[in-house]
Amino acid sequence: AGPLPGERYKKRGLISFGYDHTGHGESATASKSALVVIEQIGNFTTYPYVRTWPAGTDDKVIEMDLFGLWDYFRPDYAIGDAYGVGMLTSLNDRLYAHGLTDIDRRTIGDGQSTGSTWQQWPFAPLRFEGMTKHSMASALRSAFNNGQAAIPFFDTDNPHATEDADWLALVRQLVNIKAEPTKASYASYKMADPKIGDDLFDAAMAAIWALVVRGAVDVPTVIAVS
Repeated sequence: AGPLPGERYKKRGLISFGYDHTGHGESATASKSALVVIEQIGNFTTYPYVRTWPAGTDDKVIEMDLFGLWDYFRPDYAIGDAYGVGMLTSLNDRLYAHGLTDIDRRTIGDGQSTGSTWQQWPFAPLRFEGMTKHSMASALRSAFNNGQAAIPFFDTDNPHATEDADWLALVRQLVNIKAEPTKASYASYKMADPKIGDDLFDAAMAAIWALVVRGAVDVPTVIAVS
């Protein structure tokens, strides 16, 4: 279930989108595409909407769904998994063509699709890896550890309803990630139980990271490297 056409979300704070793209999870259960919407209200990150798409969903279907959700929520910031850069490129062009952003990504860096131009796109692709992923995960973890994150009530007795199943998956995934030391100066974040997946966790990381790096100063950003 999602917003009806023509409706508009009544914003109370800054809104960010975080999107994880299908096809590169550590197991079949981690290969869904996922969107997490965060709204920054005061010092709290709230989570008004989460959504997953089954593995193998056509990119054009996801693009049109994301387009509709952008029209509804009108996010201030958005970061998406660079594995889906082809779909995100088309989505950015569609958003501009329909007046939902005043940024034409084709005018940035002579229209080149590279890491240096992505960060200026409205829905910015980002590679979820290395030090960047460590920082993303640390920001998300600190929001919950500091009691500054709020997830709405959902029906745990009805896990087969699509929206409730996605909420339940998010909550399960948030506590299913463990930090492992690496030879580098940052930790690696892995699933404790691969069957639970990490797609919504990755999307939530991207959403909170969009707030951290693209304008919100109130998000708790304890990103010390241990």
